[in-house]
Amino acid sequence: MTHSLKYKAVISINMASKTAVEKITKEDALLLLKTNNVPEDVVTHSKKVAELAKETAEQIKSRGHRVDVEFVETAALLHDIGRGVTHGITHGLEGGRMLSSYPRYARAVENHLGAGLTKKEAAELGLPRRDFIPRTIEEKIVAWADKHVSGGRIVAENKLVRKLPLGHPASLRALALDEEVNELAGVDMFLKKE
Repeated sequence: MTHSLKYKAVISINMASKTAVEKITKEDALLLLKTNNVPEDVVTHSKKVAELAKETAEQIKSRGHRVDVEFVETAALLHDIGRGVTHGITHGLEGGRMLSSYPRYARAVENHLGAGLTKKEAAELGLPRRDFIPRTIEEKIVAWADKHVSGGRIVAENKLVRKLPLGHPASLRALALDEEVNELAGVDMFLKKE
């Protein structure tokens, strides 16, 4: 069954180009979580993921990289919106379907699972046989931040690495994502917090 949003975010107008920009504000995202029956503990988790993702995006941007900090924060808030439908592995796909009118957000939501999934891994998990690897810097930050929040707590150790056997392809991808994000930030984001 395809699920659609029970609330639509506003579409703003980019005055420079006079084109419609599909943008979801932080406030819209919180309302979307509420109106789509996302459990409160998941909302708490999503807020913490958004906090870490925004801080990380700001650090990366301060080093001269182009990153849409506002998008990162909002996409991180929405990354588990599909949990209003299911808590299974398909929650990313359900969330993407719910956000299909907002393709950029939908991709970030779909690609946050693990440190991304290859076509083969997706098929083995019962997902469509396609790549769910985060590609943009924003998608990578959202996926990375999710792996460093357990419940409502920020944790230095990547949750995925802790769960999987040493050398597992997804674990290696998660470690590579940790390395990439910290390199872009110019600092280990958890040493920065101390």
